[in-house]
Amino acid sequence: MRQILTPARRKVAHDYDGVHYDYAAMGDVYAFLGQVKLSLAEMLFPDLLAELGAAKIIEIGKASYHRTGDGLYDFVEMVHARDPDRNREELQREAHVLYNQINMRRTLSDFPDVFSECAATNASLARIGGHLHHGLATQSCLENWAVPGLKRQNRFHHFDPDALIGFAEGGFQTKSMSTEPLHRLLDKMKAQPEEVIFLEDSLENLRMAKTLDARILTVHICHGTPSAVLPDFVDIQVPKLHTFLHQVESVCGIKTPDSRMTLEMR
Repeated sequence: MRQILTPARRKVAHDYDGVHYDYAAMGDVYAFLGQVKLSLAEMLFPDLLAELGAAKIIEIGKASYHRTGDGLYDFVEMVHARDPDRNREELQREAHVLYNQINMRRTLSDFPDVFSECAATNASLARIGGHLHHGLATQSCLENWAVPGLKRQNRFHHFDPDALIGFAEGGFQTKSMSTEPLHRLLDKMKAQPEEVIFLEDSLENLRMAKTLDARILTVHICHGTPSAVLPDFVDIQVPKLHTFLHQVESVCGIKTPDSRMTLEMR
């Protein structure tokens, strides 16, 4: 049975990537992130790069992401296998931080509009105000990607700073394979499942959320490519974040400035 949006849904667990911006803004995102991984390998895994070559490094990064949800997982495993004395957790953390630093620097240079403000989204967040409690569960790095991105979009102040879970804070568990990141976030938000809204662009992450608790309201941000048949673990599907926020305003009885905004958000 699908969950429905009601005023009682006051705790919002946001994903960041693919929810607060559209990957399309980065062109061929896999090609771009492949180059980011290549830069990481040059700095952190030079022996691996020399052995395998650039094309193989990019291929491994993409395959690792599609298989595990973590594009760096296979690199960490390969380097650790070659040097078992190297602390795996420290290596993973170092790779994660450096990857996100490179990604932010390259993104700001190549695609500066990714973090541009969206007037419709920010206006909705402001109008909703105290109606909702916002938290974040992302597989990116809080310090070097998600938080700076939200600040550039002028919406970080809507989030509870004590309810932020990055990949490291979630124990380097991917949301597609573990309920732990979302569980940790809901614990920080002191949220009961029946009051939770989970916003994601990943169907696998939404599927996993329902295994945590079927009462969580799952919202798929599809960016104009909806599922032909909505999976039973998705309660609501919308094209963009501000479309859903507008639905929240309607359910909460918050009036928008004029009817034209309704048309813009569909």
